[in-house]
Amino acid sequence: MPGHHIQEQAGSLFDGKRGPRRVDAQSDPEHLYSEIGRLKVELDWLKKSRGFPSRGA
Repeated sequence: MPGHHIQEQAGSLFDGKRGPRRVDAQSDPEHLYSEIGRLKVELDWLKKSRGFPSRGA
């Protein structure tokens, strides 16, 4: 029966997916805050250069 092996192993299919995530350079909070700041500046510049009204107006 082809599905028999899957049924036997169903409980352990996702065992390797549990636990804390691996920390990499992209998830470093300092790097992320820096990237957010850079993107905000870029967005503001693009809005001004395209003539979009600012939020405060």
